[in-house]
Amino acid sequence: MKPPTPAELAGFEHAFAADPSSEAYRPLTEAYLAMGRFMEAMVVCKKGVKAHPSDLAPRLLLARIYAAQGKDRKALEELEGALAVRPGDAEANRTAGLLHLKLGEKERGTAALRKAWETAPADPATLEAMQQWGLDFSAPATPPAAPRAASVATPPPVLQPVSRGAGAPLPGPLPGARAEGDGRPSAPRAEGTGRPAAPRGQGDATQGAAGQGNAAPAPAARPAEGHAPAEAARSAAYADELAARYATQDWVLESHGEVRAARPRSRAPLLATVGLGVALLLVLGVWFGLSSVRRARAVEIDRLLRQSRELIEKDGYASYREAARLCERILERDPDALGGHAYLAYVDALRWGEHGESESLREEARKHLDAVGRLGQPHSHAYAAEAYLRAYGGDVRGALEQLRRVMAGPEGGSALLHGVLGALALQAGELDAARDDLTWARQNAPGDVRVTALLAEQWRRRGPGHEIQAGALYDTALARLVPDHVPSLLGKAQLLLAAGQADEALKRIDRVLGMGPNASPRQVAVAHALRGSALHAQGKAADGDAEEQQAIALDPADGEIHDLVGRRKLRAGDAAGAAAAFRKAADLEPTRVGFHADLAAALLQKPGGAPEAAAALEQASARVGGARLAKLLGDAWRAAGDGEKARAAYERALTLEPKNADARIALARLWRDRKDFPKALEELDRAVKDSSEAAAGGAAAAWIEIGETEELRGDPRDAVEKAYTSALKADPQSCPALFWLGRSRADRAGRYDPSLAKQMLQDYLRLCPRGARAGEAQRIVASL
Repeated sequence: MKPPTPAELAGFEHAFAADPSSEAYRPLTEAYLAMGRFMEAMVVCKKGVKAHPSDLAPRLLLARIYAAQGKDRKALEELEGALAVRPGDAEANRTAGLLHLKLGEKERGTAALRKAWETAPADPATLEAMQQWGLDFSAPATPPAAPRAASVATPPPVLQPVSRGAGAPLPGPLPGARAEGDGRPSAPRAEGTGRPAAPRGQGDATQGAAGQGNAAPAPAARPAEGHAPAEAARSAAYADELAARYATQDWVLESHGEVRAARPRSRAPLLATVGLGVALLLVLGVWFGLSSVRRARAVEIDRLLRQSRELIEKDGYASYREAARLCERILERDPDALGGHAYLAYVDALRWGEHGESESLREEARKHLDAVGRLGQPHSHAYAAEAYLRAYGGDVRGALEQLRRVMAGPEGGSALLHGVLGALALQAGELDAARDDLTWARQNAPGDVRVTALLAEQWRRRGPGHEIQAGALYDTALARLVPDHVPSLLGKAQLLLAAGQADEALKRIDRVLGMGPNASPRQVAVAHALRGSALHAQGKAADGDAEEQQAIALDPADGEIHDLVGRRKLRAGDAAGAAAAFRKAADLEPTRVGFHADLAAALLQKPGGAPEAAAALEQASARVGGARLAKLLGDAWRAAGDGEKARAAYERALTLEPKNADARIALARLWRDRKDFPKALEELDRAVKDSSEAAAGGAAAAWIEIGETEELRGDPRDAVEKAYTSALKADPQSCPALFWLGRSRADRAGRYDPSLAKQMLQDYLRLCPRGARAGEAQRIVASL
């Protein structure tokens, strides 16, 4: 990592201070490490290890910090801790192996590198380390020597090659001559005569039948004792088979002084062998050619898949289109390529649902998912495509439930699917669930720009008090991952508009409008709507209206454009106009819980609008459901003065989501309204516990409510201060805690340093310049 700019470092520090238990430790540690600030890097990273005990990333990062300082043994201790969590991790084993080798511990280093290579044989870093140290684990092991054959009682037949010329005397008798029907081995026969053949070297000296003066044939030798006639027959058959099979020389089978005459060599077996060899060469040639073609095709498909994945990870409209083109090339070469179908289904689903392209892409995505189903192999991008198709088709709840069932199995460790789950939870208004899944995904895939931007969007949608977390993540996405990432540019622009920085917002908006075809038509329409908001903020109402009308004309079916218009009107104090725009957005996309929440907020700002807000939320809850809408309905009934309906709504929210800290805090406020302080504190204590157990914390709001409750029931000032101090520990940028503690210290100047009170109040004004207590904070600061 390059050393960060001062602005980047400040963003990382703010993000970490806002939520020390989140993944914000990682970019801040990397920044300190790049700057050589090892002590700060170590402190922050150790907090990451403590906050994420089951995650390898902080331990690996801490090992890097020790290694950068030359503390190799300390680095190895951290790596041992990481390997205790996940013994097969390739990076941990590779790093440990290099450190062991550096320290001269060759055996341990080689073993660790081998384990890293076995886990990820194609990992470039591992291969480079092996090359650096001259290691090659891919070489086959030397095969063991073949065992000696066990001895047998009866030796097999012995074959001896025989010359065609006059031969030397035969060796002594050996078993194996062919037996006749009388049980005795017959003498060799002279070819064509039926008579016994003369011994080699004596010519044709045999005579006719006995009694004609001819010499009698030599008596046949008896077989050696212990050799049965059947054995001799098998030996002869064995010799015949070998002679016929190989036909390269004459073979005779030795027996006890008797030899069967070698048969004349036949050319037919030789010709057959030559023909077989030629045919084999032809087959091998064809096979080699086909193998080369298949290998080249496989290499090309692998390259195209890798390029497609890299393009998909950029999360850009142009990169999605290019990835789709590459996937089509993959499927031209192999119609059954699983990755080609899965990637194309994912890209088509996002282009249709998120970027507003034609309905035909939805059908194409479905076709590719059917192909994946026929292939019968799971693929995470196929699961993601299925979830997005279902969610953008109007069934967000069903998509969430289906994907959660999938992730209860082997896919539960997929960072991609955790990111998709977070995106769907965000759409369903489940902000806490979205935060947890997106945080997990980012910890395991810190380079995923889409996940980073979605996590920032989650913080932005929480409203005032979370701007720093959202802004730091948007800046990370743009500064470190993809400089022209359109969702991050548009999200950052919305943050700046909400903070009253219209000029800065316009810079981001104009960058999007200047991208041409690299931004989708829907993204361009959103940029025009935001430009209209910025121009209104600059006092150019007519130009702003024109921009908003252009946005609606470009994409009339996008509810987000109407929601942006409504937000602009609400900031200007036009609650009725904002409510109309929000209602239009909710009608266009009824499953977007955020649109219903915005509508309720606008209606509550209208005089006497609480019953109308409750009615709208009742309708939305019946249509969409979910804990967030139930909690908002409770807020509406509480504003309308109906405490019983409010309590029923809050309890329903807790039934749907038992650890919903927002609903529990709202229920505590209801008990506090009734002066039932013990019940209020009981709910708040549970809210603190539930918030502390969440992946990204968030107990500050509950501690603030505890402080207010303690103050209302007249508890000692120190007890109240303890609650606000706990809130500030949970969230160092908690505006209510900064104001209360700053004012308290200013009131008790004799007990506290006035400069500390002034610093707290100045931080409050910096973080919440439009806060409800901003005027009072300015007066106190001026008096100090």
